[in-house]
Amino acid sequence: MKTHFNSDGKCPEYDKKIVEWLKTYKDKGWGDPPRRVGIIADIGGSKYIYRAIDGDGVTEIDDAYKFLESIGLIDLGIYNHPRFNCVYGLPEHMPTQTEPISDSCFK
Repeated sequence: MKTHFNSDGKCPEYDKKIVEWLKTYKDKGWGDPPRRVGIIADIGGSKYIYRAIDGDGVTEIDDAYKFLESIGLIDLGIYNHPRFNCVYGLPEHMPTQTEPISDSCFK
């Protein structure tokens, strides 16, 4: 499992738990097509995907989904993003239909 982080250093408090989990995660190495989940937060009043987690297929990304849900994040139902299979965050971080989602660090 790999992660990509926005280099400006801004992140929510729960990101410490994500970092610790990623450090201890044992890759499954199934070799399935990669899957990517984006993690969104409200940073400075903007909805911002500040971290991406890449899993090696369904098994690894499912482990990531379960972990994210265990710390209170939810699948926000954003499945049409060009860079992410789905996006997780706190319910209050759900963007409105007209609100832009910044993901500039993943371009």
